[in-house]
Amino acid sequence: MEEPYLPQKLIDKLLSRHSKVQVSDVLRYVERLKQNLCLNPFQTPYSREVLFEDERGEILFMRWAKNVFCNPHDHASAVGYVVLLEGEFVERDYEFDQTLVRNGSRKVSSPGIFPFERNRIHDMKCMDEGYSLHIYKPSITGMKVYDLERRRTLCVDDSCGAWIPNDAYKILDVQFW
Repeated sequence: MEEPYLPQKLIDKLLSRHSKVQVSDVLRYVERLKQNLCLNPFQTPYSREVLFEDERGEILFMRWAKNVFCNPHDHASAVGYVVLLEGEFVERDYEFDQTLVRNGSRKVSSPGIFPFERNRIHDMKCMDEGYSLHIYKPSITGMKVYDLERRRTLCVDDSCGAWIPNDAYKILDVQFW
């Protein structure tokens, strides 16, 4: 029987309300994840694979394309954190008040970890190809993706990443600004 991508003990720790996760807890599984997941060619800023999901939340593994920002987005009512496994990233913060306004940016390097709050709007890119693990509590439902070009906010299907979907059925609602 093949060992899971992440052991149950680590999954429980990642989704626990009280446990503090160290990047080193995850780093030893990176090679297995890279070899077995997210190997599709890039047609989006990143490819994503759900590693685990239950009533507590979800854990996603992402492989980032080189130097391509995802769209600004929120994580709906989810909180959580991002574990940067490989690569140097740029993260930009936004506020929405009748239009989307960028507040600032920062470089974040792997290995590293940073938290995010409910309804926070941000986007990210990796300077070169990179890998990250995303832990959301609870699972993201009702994520908003911001389309700067068309000045609209899209509520997207839960299977969609932080980009404007090519499939119209993945857009659940549209609000123009």
